[in-house]
Amino acid sequence: MRRFVLPALVGFALLWGGIQVGGEIIPALHTVVAADLAWLMVAAGFEVASYLFLGSVLCLLARDENLSYGDAVRVGLVSSGLGTILPAAPIEGIVLAASELEIRGLERRRTFVALGLAQWYFARALFAVGALAALTVAAFAVLRAAAVGSSWPLMLTVGGALAASFLFMGAVVRRLHLVTVLARTAGRIPGARRRAELLAASCRAWSLEVSASIGSRRNRTRLLACAFGATVADGTCFVFALRAAGVHRGWVVLTLAYAVGMLAAFVPLLPAGLGAVEAAVPAFLASAHVPVPVALGGVLAYRALGTLMPAFVGAAALAQLRVRRRRRTRTPATRPADDAAIAEAERDAAAAGRGGLALKWFGRSWRRSRPQPLR
Repeated sequence: MRRFVLPALVGFALLWGGIQVGGEIIPALHTVVAADLAWLMVAAGFEVASYLFLGSVLCLLARDENLSYGDAVRVGLVSSGLGTILPAAPIEGIVLAASELEIRGLERRRTFVALGLAQWYFARALFAVGALAALTVAAFAVLRAAAVGSSWPLMLTVGGALAASFLFMGAVVRRLHLVTVLARTAGRIPGARRRAELLAASCRAWSLEVSASIGSRRNRTRLLACAFGATVADGTCFVFALRAAGVHRGWVVLTLAYAVGMLAAFVPLLPAGLGAVEAAVPAFLASAHVPVPVALGGVLAYRALGTLMPAFVGAAALAQLRVRRRRRTRTPATRPADDAAIAEAERDAAAAGRGGLALKWFGRSWRRSRPQPLR
């Protein structure tokens, strides 16, 4: 019975939010059409910056010289851009991105660890941003200076819960060896020793891979800073998209609305939280005295920049990665014959003076112009 309580509460909240915004879709579309183009361009720039931070996170986690920064950004667009709108999101996007990383020389286990830890660190950064926003709103609400007035106990509770989640997730990553200890302890149960040994071996291998991917404390700090930068950039895109639609509220309230939307996106079986974000954010902003059509229009503008644009660019990036892979896998097989033919032609034309020099120059240019194999 208990397992149905949380889904029922989430469903009720989404139903209430849907009722709040259900009749405001057409006015919201008019708001999007009339949005300020300059603010939308600024928002798009911050969304691009968030994926540049994502590429840095993947490079830090992969820890492999075979993965260039450009390919890391493309893989990030596949996993977090295209992958968010696929039916089996986000697993399908992670699998597509992992296959591209594996082809580029990364071990299979490291690819899934890197992509999984990237999502883990982004969730931590989101909890940190949400906690800071909620606690700030609670502090201003106590002084009657915030738009949410008397709701400071709720904001304080939400902020504390998000801060606790942030700290808990950090502790879990630092203490993965406890999973192996628990598996060994389970081996003392009669009849479960063989399964416990296999589980302990698997947990030990995965925990070692995670530890190697995360690295030292300095590298963990850099990971968290880049993930925080990506989250802040995406949240800034959200704020400017709402400003473009005409939502004039303080940055703290809009940041808290962003955290509400991203938490609503965690609802399972909804690609990119489709419907949940559109219901949760306008309902929250309505409590801050923002008209529902304006708030919904801002969310739709953010969806265009933060969901649809990365999805289309991610599809193009996936196509580019596959075309480059097929082109370069065919090149090494023909290279020895080409090199031998060019060298023979250079020797045959050596007596021709200038002609030999020209052919030699052509041979060097041909070698430089050919696609190089993946390293």
